[in-house]
Amino acid sequence: MRLSNLAFRQAALAVLVSAGIANTSVFAQSSVILYGSIDNGVDYTSNRGGKASYQALSSVKWGSRVGFTGREDLDGGMAAIFTLENGFDGFSGALGQGGLMFGRQAFVGLSSRYGTFTAGRQYDSVANYLGALATSDQWAGYPGAHPGDYDNVNDAFRENNAFKYASPNLNGFTFNGLIAPGGVAGSTTKNRIFSTGGGYTAGGFTLNAAYLNVKNPATAAYGGTVTPVTGTTYLNPVTSPVYRGYASARTYSVFGTATKYTFKGTTLGAMYTYTSFADIVTTSSTPNAGSVKFHNLEVSVMQYITPSLMVDASYDFTKAERAHYHQVNAMLDYFLSKRTDAYLLAVAQDASGIDSTGTTAVASINGLTASRSSHQLFLRAGINHKF
Repeated sequence: MRLSNLAFRQAALAVLVSAGIANTSVFAQSSVILYGSIDNGVDYTSNRGGKASYQALSSVKWGSRVGFTGREDLDGGMAAIFTLENGFDGFSGALGQGGLMFGRQAFVGLSSRYGTFTAGRQYDSVANYLGALATSDQWAGYPGAHPGDYDNVNDAFRENNAFKYASPNLNGFTFNGLIAPGGVAGSTTKNRIFSTGGGYTAGGFTLNAAYLNVKNPATAAYGGTVTPVTGTTYLNPVTSPVYRGYASARTYSVFGTATKYTFKGTTLGAMYTYTSFADIVTTSSTPNAGSVKFHNLEVSVMQYITPSLMVDASYDFTKAERAHYHQVNAMLDYFLSKRTDAYLLAVAQDASGIDSTGTTAVASINGLTASRSSHQLFLRAGINHKF
């Protein structure tokens, strides 16, 4: 019996709808999410290379980015996961992280109830466990980081070619570990990066700790991550007088602990980091000139005045080998919605002693061209939108 054209079309439509329903049930097990942020504003710096300046800068409080993250459910409660995240300048559209397409993150992995394993370009344990509680990552942005971000708490670099394991939540406890082999023939340690960290959270209380060790940091950590932002040296530590003189160190290590406590709209925080640049090469005749140590203490407070208005402040003290840096950060942040906020940010720094170059220390707020004096003030009015 031959079907009429109408009957044929109706039957074909039923088949297509059924197939669509079947495919929906299959693809419902997979998901890809597009996300991002744009942070733009106008800034004033009191002394940038000897002169005051006004600039339009992007990615200050929160890095402008666009990313894709996905998950596919597999058998046995396992899932395949991935993240690709690009950083960019919100004013010019230029790629961030030295022009890398996915310079912020690029990794793939497997997740299960036993934890998550990932491989690619990733954040280390210091960024995960200390950065998460730092003033700079929570609200002050890169100018609010420790001078020069010498301890990588504000992600001065990310790890390429890295393998990472992160535990599940074990009654409030979590931990992770990362290793990035150096890839140098005949050496298992050259250019190698290793980190580990952990933490405990219960109610409004969090206590974290982390460790990072890098061999040949000038190439293993900082190579290829310089971001060309006009008027700044963001992600270009070799230009920071805070530790430029120690760039030849053969070993770089960071240990730190951080805590926060939240109650009734108020969050109190504290952090300590210890950083070492060891086996510093100064000349061919002095291949091992010793080591230099940094101690840093940060205390902070975040207070919601109203559900839409937050006031933040922090104080940071850095003791280098022969220099001291005092820094105060403050912010007034108004939330226009859950995804959009307008803010005023102020960062002031004072330096004293002798810096890493062997000259009188000058103020050097992270991400900015260093001052020609011991003082530097940074002011910003910005707007941030997340999607």
